[in-house]
Order: sequence, then structure tokens, then C-alpha cells
Amino acid sequence: ETTATTLGEFLTEGGNQDATVVTWYDQSGNGNDATQDTTGEQPLIVEGGSLLGELKFDGIDDFMQSDVSTSGNDTTILVAKNNSTTGASVFLDTQYGGAKALYVTSSNFQAFYGSSTDLNYGILNNNYNLHFISTNATDSNNRYGSLNGIVDSLDSGTNNYSAINIGLSRVSTSPLNGNIKEIIIYDSDQSDNRFKIESNINNYYGIYTPAEDGFVETWYDQSGNDNHATQDYVDDDQPKIVSAGSYLGALKFDGSNDYLEADSLASDLSGDDNNIDTFSVAKSESTSGATAIFALGNSGGS
Repeated sequence: ETTATTLGEFLTEGGNQDATVVTWYDQSGNGNDATQDTTGEQPLIVEGGSLLGELKFDGIDDFMQSDVSTSGNDTTILVAKNNSTTGASVFLDTQYGGAKALYVTSSNFQAFYGSSTDLNYGILNNNYNLHFISTNATDSNNRYGSLNGIVDSLDSGTNNYSAINIGLSRVSTSPLNGNIKEIIIYDSDQSDNRFKIESNINNYYGIYTPAEDGFVETWYDQSGNDNHATQDYVDDDQPKIVSAGSYLGALKFDGSNDYLEADSLASDLSGDDNNIDTFSVAKSESTSGATAIFALGNSGGS
């Protein structure tokens, strides 16, 4: 029993109160809130007087429902923790129609979207994980599961969501024993943006140490003159700024085909005055042959 009218008041009342969630509000502005009106089936948000900052499902009967639906290509992103090491436990499933479920078995994380050919996209663990599931209805190369930035191809089907259950299967089985921090569902294929989305979410939650490389398309001029150096043409020609998840703090050129161009700077340096002062802080990893740090060329490339 409480007289509190806000969560803050509830937490300062003292004692070891629990609090559950009736409505998990959609932050996109589309009104796809998740709800649960039955008190005994609501996940926890406060446990023993402590704010969890996530929803905790009891593995017995807790679940929520949302009217969010997709058609064609879609992308599902989930930040969650599974607390069980045995049996099936469902994170998400569609409410109607063919299966579209993210769940765990006794050994793997799996996606079942209507086909049971290849479902696994990560080894089961009891840590917080970032799940990114891409479903492209026409391009099989963009059907995959990514667990903490590591991609595994899937042939799990192309079914869409027709409203969703959170923490329970569409046939009311396999309740989730675990915690969910965030769910994002796009009604589109976001595979081209995966690295950016995963990096943004991981930077916020600090779930894993990324193992991917990051490259520079534009090196911004800090003088305010907008003489940026760019490499827009070929991804393979862009120098690294992140190597195997580690920020380098400098541009790393591979000695093969990496380079940047500053076309506007070349225009500024042309004319009657041929006196140019150039400063650089650089390191060469080659002990033989010629290595160019900076070169001024004409429109013919010489």
C-alpha cells in the first residue's frame, strides 16, 4: 500500500517495495506503447525499493503487448539479458500469423521468422547483449543476426510482425526469465546503418568492446575554411580511425590504396605565390620505398 503519486515519491517512502509497469511508452512518437493491464503479469521496474532502469520478467507469466507491425523488410534491435540457462525463453514474438520470434534455447540465441533452416546467431550467455536482426524480404545477403557486433548469416524466414508479445510466445508459452532495456523495431532494412546504430547504443550502455574497424570519409578542416579532406569514391580507399574496436587517434593509411583529397585546398594554393609552408605530424611504418604524406597535384593527377 502506498500514497505515492510519482516514482520518485515511491522510492523515498522506504521499505522494500516492488513496482511493476502497466505501460511501456513508445519513444518514437508513433504511439506503439506496450501494455499489460493484469497486475500479476506486469514486469518489474522497481525491486526491493531499487529502481532497475529496465523491465524484469519473472519467467512465469510476465509479458507485455504492443500493436507495432511491419511489412516487407524490417529490422529488430534488442538490448536484453537472459537469466535462464535451460529451456526456451522468448524475448519477442508476433501476436498473429506466422512466427516471428527472438528467443533462447539451452545453447543459442535464435531467430525464427517462418523457416527453421538456420536460426542461430550467437552462443547463449547470461550477460547483457545487443541483438540486431535484419530481415530483407528480397535480398538474402541482408538476412542476418548480429550479437554484440558479430554477424551470423540467417535463413530464418521473412515473416513480419502483426503486433507483438514481449516476453512470451504467440501461443502463450516460453515466458522470459530475463531483463529488457530497449527494443527498437524499424519497418525497413537498416543493414547499411548497422555499425552506426550498434555503436550508438553500445556507447550508451557499454555492453561490449567492439571488434570492428572504422574508416574516415571526411577529415574535417579545423581552421574554419572548410578545406575538408574526403574520400567519397571507394570505401576500400578510406584510412582507418578505429582498428579492431580501438580508437587510433590518428588516420592509418594501409600503404596500398588509402588516400584523401582536399580539392578546395588545392585551389586555394594555386596562383602566383608558390611559397607554401607545410607541417605534419606523421609516422611511416615502411623502411623502404617512397611514402607520400602530402602532395599537391593538378587536375590531371600529377
